[in-house]
Amino acid sequence: MKYLHIICFGFSIIAVTGCQNNKKAQVNVVYDQVANFSEYKLSPDAFSSTSTSGIYVQYNIKQISNVGSEAQTYVFQKDKIVAITPDSTSNEEPGADNILLGPKLAHNITVLAGQTLTNVGCIIKEVMTPNPQDYVNTSGFVDLLHQTNSAQPVTMKRASNDNAVALVTTPVPSTLQNLCDN
Repeated sequence: MKYLHIICFGFSIIAVTGCQNNKKAQVNVVYDQVANFSEYKLSPDAFSSTSTSGIYVQYNIKQISNVGSEAQTYVFQKDKIVAITPDSTSNEEPGADNILLGPKLAHNITVLAGQTLTNVGCIIKEVMTPNPQDYVNTSGFVDLLHQTNSAQPVTMKRASNDNAVALVTTPVPSTLQNLCDN
């Protein structure tokens, strides 16, 4: 029985050590939250698409830095990004984000080891919240997290000058794409 405890203890040490983040391979993503909106149109004369249980939030991915001493190739994927509010986490996206953002959509962006990319593009998250009215204003901030990967941890950080959010009423694609240029 004594040896069984020692073996179990040894495996638990290995398991804990193996799960620690590799900080030397860390990727840093800097973003601005540029707009909050509750509905959008795919064209000026189209019907509105409304978030049924939340609000849409647009983010501009300003920089992806992959320069750690043990950096590996990193692929930025919008579906690995999670929006968080005090009452929920959400990985939802509007089905038409490829139309809304067009060529400004940031998805499947490869960042090689030792590379830093700037002005990457934008993503939109549909933030599920029972209180969407709390976010339909110019200070309704919603933070982002990256899904966990201990071999290549990713930090999501708001740009230091990110202190106001545009309130956009029923935007069309050109409005949202223009916000990506800021």
